[in-house]
Amino acid sequence: MASIILPMLIVYLWRLSKSNYLPYVIGFMILIGGILLLQPDAGQITAFACASTIILWRAIENPKWQYITLIILTLYVFTSWIYIDHLAPVPYVEQIIFLVADMGSMLLILGVGALLLIVYPFFITWKKDILASALGLYFLMTILVTFFGHFPMPIMGYGISPIIGYLIGMTATQKIKMAQTN
Repeated sequence: MASIILPMLIVYLWRLSKSNYLPYVIGFMILIGGILLLQPDAGQITAFACASTIILWRAIENPKWQYITLIILTLYVFTSWIYIDHLAPVPYVEQIIFLVADMGSMLLILGVGALLLIVYPFFITWKKDILASALGLYFLMTILVTFFGHFPMPIMGYGISPIIGYLIGMTATQKIKMAQTN
């Protein structure tokens, strides 16, 4: 469920940050981070914290509040990694990359390369577009955390929800780009 909702929440967080509602933005970020902390998936909270840090760091002009939000998000991430889910991983979900590695190193390189190509469109406008960079970092972090723990691999291995989340993020980025050019 988080794979569908979090890209939408990142878009909403970005829209709120464009307005003058920074206390709501910070409160929204703390609330979503707290909810994610209650679930056992440290990968999702890590990815959300990275994406929201980009948005908040550019939206908040006061360095004191920048560091306060960064510290809160860092505490959320560290707490989630300390109290990690103790369920045994399912090989075709959490360890799908390692199943590909067992088939050969060339397939592993191709598989990881294909996953990195998925996030590439978000990084084309890295310096210009905060939303695209935040969503790109979110999806990149969901890929990278799988190498450090037993977290589900996005896009491949466990259902349609990550694909829907990816399409939501890509569609929102494209709609905003089209609206800005008109």
